Amino acid sequence: MCEPRNPANLGIQFTAFNISNLQRSYAEGTNLGLTGWVQNTKSGTVQGQLQGPSMKVKQMQEWLKTTGSPKSQITKAEFKNERKIDTLEHTNFKIVRT
Repeated sequence: MCEPRNPANLGIQFTAFNISNLQRSYAEGTNLGLTGWVQNTKSGTVQGQLQGPSMKVKQMQEWLKTTGSPKSQITKAEFKNERKIDTLEHTNFKIVRT
């Protein structure tokens, strides 16, 4: 079941370049209590969608931009379609396999 109305929730799509480890991105999102998904791409990036409390989404954005997994050499992170959402569209945070 989706979370009830909460105007403090934020949704955003992202692509992180050279982040290196999908599992670490998944673990970070899960630890922050976010919903959505992460996925490796054929070009070596991690992409996904984040949803949850605005402060937690912003923390994950910062992690994707500056930290990543220990072997990451992040060159950039792009975020798009940021929007306030009333109801979370995902019930958990998951890895989507390609």
